[in-house]
Amino acid sequence: MTAGYIYLIHCVVQYAYLPELTTDDKELTQITASSNLWQFATQVVFLIIVIGAGIGAGLANIGTARLSQALVSMYAAFMWYYSWMNCMKPRAALHKLPAGESLLTIGPKQIRKTMSQMKTDYPPVFWTLVSVSFAEAGANAFTTIAVTYAKTVLGMGGSESGLMILVCLLFAVPGSALFKKLTDRIGAHKSYMAR
Repeated sequence: MTAGYIYLIHCVVQYAYLPELTTDDKELTQITASSNLWQFATQVVFLIIVIGAGIGAGLANIGTARLSQALVSMYAAFMWYYSWMNCMKPRAALHKLPAGESLLTIGPKQIRKTMSQMKTDYPPVFWTLVSVSFAEAGANAFTTIAVTYAKTVLGMGGSESGLMILVCLLFAVPGSALFKKLTDRIGAHKSYMAR
């Protein structure tokens, strides 16, 4: 339950720093596309390791799940520690905290103000962000529902479900590379619409 929440916190911080990596929109698109490509590629490698180790050790579904959680916890702890301690250097705040406000109260106010201004001044960007929210929720729900469907309806075991997800990820890696090239050719907005 906590892993997903911690991952989202990490993503929020990572996404907040992305625009500071470069002022070139094309380069930022390249960085984001490469990041997605490597994310899917490492998921493929991880899934192959877990499925192989689970089958090799003769683990049942629960044993394979435990192995997976142990491995991902160790890997994530190391990578998050490394990235937070070595890659995300301290920096000065962009804004001063108004008197009587806290980070918990000012954050939602700033997001509401930004979204309202974006809806008024940049409607295409606003609606793209809304669509991204629904697309990401749908993509994440798919993996959860797919595993449940595979087990309940199709009678697939843990290894078979893992192989099913592996096939999806194997197509995601070249798909990420393809959309990187497509983004170069037609731009980020049209590339996302084509996705």
